[in-house]
Amino acid sequence: LRGHLRFPSPASLDGQTDLSHEGPGAHGGHLRPTKVVSEGGERVAQAKEALVGRFHSYFVNFVCVLIEAGRAECLRECFKVYDTLYSEAHGICRANVYSAVSLSDAQKEALRHTLEKKTGKRVELLCHIDPSLLGGVRVAMEGELFDGTVRFKLDRLRDALSAVTL
Repeated sequence: LRGHLRFPSPASLDGQTDLSHEGPGAHGGHLRPTKVVSEGGERVAQAKEALVGRFHSYFVNFVCVLIEAGRAECLRECFKVYDTLYSEAHGICRANVYSAVSLSDAQKEALRHTLEKKTGKRVELLCHIDPSLLGGVRVAMEGELFDGTVRFKLDRLRDALSAVTL
């Protein structure tokens, strides 16, 4: 998905070891990829051991620079921004799909195809199960909500009936 460079997704960072360096950033606030002989240096070594050979060297170096600068806590946000920019540049749209039960592969493919025709972009479905919807599908993407769930229709019917005076 992310071209020939191998970078993890933001979601894959959940539960990872905290590599942040406590205290003010090293190097007087300048980001320089130098070897640090401190707790940060140990964290850099741990990061390299965990990442080298699994990810592109640019990513490994970037993580090391963040650790050395005492800014490793920014890594998750950096990935979110990177992921957003990558998706925009490559015409990818993510759609959160909510349904009462798991959708079959054929249903997912039909929904993906419909959304791709509507947006003109490649659509990645992020499927979630919410039994309270009772049936149908709710899709949230690009700031829009498409609600075809039974719960939504029942709520509209209830509202319409409560507006009627006898």
